[in-house]
Amino acid sequence: MSEYFLIGEIAGVDNDGFLSVISYSDFPDRFLRLEKVFVEIFGRKKVIVVEDAEIAGKDIFLKFENFDSAEEAEIFVNKKIFIESSEAIELEKGSFFIHDLIDCKVYYKDEFIGILKEALTLPANDVYLVRNTIGEEILIPAVKEYLKEIDVKKKIIHLNKLPEFFDDED
Repeated sequence: MSEYFLIGEIAGVDNDGFLSVISYSDFPDRFLRLEKVFVEIFGRKKVIVVEDAEIAGKDIFLKFENFDSAEEAEIFVNKKIFIESSEAIELEKGSFFIHDLIDCKVYYKDEFIGILKEALTLPANDVYLVRNTIGEEILIPAVKEYLKEIDVKKKIIHLNKLPEFFDDED
């Protein structure tokens, strides 16, 4: 696991310097407990003290210490927010962080299908975007019916079946 853990991205700022956050976490309450975060500025992660945090419905807002206006906080817009990996939430067995799934090799019946490039979060279930060797994209529902085994340490995913529209020669 890397030293830092991505939890969100800053989407905008209001007049009081509160930053709206796009959460990459399934645990939005984690933002309320943050004392500090890391933001990449000029290629280096800088520690930033969190002064306040609010959740309003599905919206998350952070206020960084010493950034009290939109002009001062504007520097953070479009920046990613990280925490130290030691602060990551423990997942239950069979659950995975999206960043651990990215770049996994995907196989069906020992045949290489492609590399998982993105996990799309949809209302019904997540969907894995897998890119094959010729650049085609395949969408795999992230449900037990399709997933046989996931080994994030080896970066390998084995499928039980392929989507019906997939051109399978069997």
